[in-house]
Order: sequence, then C-alpha cells, then structure tokens
Amino acid sequence: MTLSHLSSYLTHRTCILCASLGLGCCNRCQPFILYADIKRMVAHIDSRIVKELIECSMIPEAYRDHLENPEMRMVYYQWGGSWYRIQMRFSNGSCIALKHGLGCMLNRYRPLICVVWPFWWSEDSNPLGNDFEIEVIGECTMAIRWMFTPERIMFELDMDEAELKKYLRSMYIALREHESILREAYSKGVEPSMLLEWLITKAVSSYPMEEYL
Repeated sequence: MTLSHLSSYLTHRTCILCASLGLGCCNRCQPFILYADIKRMVAHIDSRIVKELIECSMIPEAYRDHLENPEMRMVYYQWGGSWYRIQMRFSNGSCIALKHGLGCMLNRYRPLICVVWPFWWSEDSNPLGNDFEIEVIGECTMAIRWMFTPERIMFELDMDEAELKKYLRSMYIALREHESILREAYSKGVEPSMLLEWLITKAVSSYPMEEYL
C-alpha cells in the first residue's frame, strides 16, 4: 500500500488556488500532529503509510514562540534541553499530503490544526462551554491578503460556526490529552528518535477508537 492509495481528496477550491500560488498554509506551515490525530489516522490508514506522512523533529525556528504559550507548549516534547514535536512531512516545498490541483489526500483524516485553521478560540474563553468567542489567527491568505471576513472563510471551508466550534472543542481536548501522553512517554524514557513509533504503537493498541471528529 502506497501514498497513492489515498485518492479521495479534500477539495476546497479557494485552498487549492491559494496553494497553487504558493501562498497557502500547506506551503508555508508544517502542521503539528497530536496524539488524537495519530489515533484517527491509524484507525483508517495503514500505519506504514502514516509513518511516511509524519515525523518527529526538533522544533522549527519559526515556531519557537510556541514555547511561550502555555497551550501551544502542550504540542512539544522536551528531551535533553531540546524541544521536539510530531509534524507533517514536507516534500518539494509543501506538505506531503498536498497534491497540487487536487487538494489534501488525507481528506477528513487530516490533522485537527488543518481542520480549524485559521480559527482559534479567543483568549480567556472556554471552548468546553456552550458558547465561546472565536477569532482568526495567523497569516491566513484569505484573511490578510484577500480580506475575507470570518464568515466568508467559514463558507470557503464548508463549515458553519457551530461545526467550527465543535472542531475547536475537539482541539482543546486533544491538546490536553497530547500533553498527558507526552508526559507518559517521558516517564517511560522514550527518546525522541523512538517517539513516533511509540505513539503509533500506543494508538494502534487503543481500539476501539474514541471519536474526535
């Protein structure tokens, strides 16, 4: 089984256009992967293919500011004075899951950060509550270059506000689960070189899978 077997593409037209211009998050950002993402992937994709898609890497310089944010720091694994994370692999200047002109080969199994981007919950809000404020974050081309409103961006992503908030709530929960899993890995002496294998093995053994999306 190869990557080419993942042939059901996610095809948001504006995202495909953005990527074709080299302006998209699929070109500029290397998405982080949470344990919840790994569980969802291995539930539907052969674990050998998952290992071709994601990697464990030292924190990219572009994301060092994440370490100053308590929530984003949950993504990272500290070992021997360095910080690591699980992330999508890049190939030829873009995410390995991006097929130009077609979309994302991971489709509905793509990472949570890719599902919710460029939205996040507002500071000091509680995504576990019935209602919370959302905002556009980061350098999304739709927002900063094309000046799309949040409502227009949701439309382009085929989501309404209620659905987006459901995904953001899943992200909030998944971040905290990921932090807990990384603590477990550290307590068991899992070195960064073995972290991805350890996480995948743990995810495969966690059936029946809990639904996050």
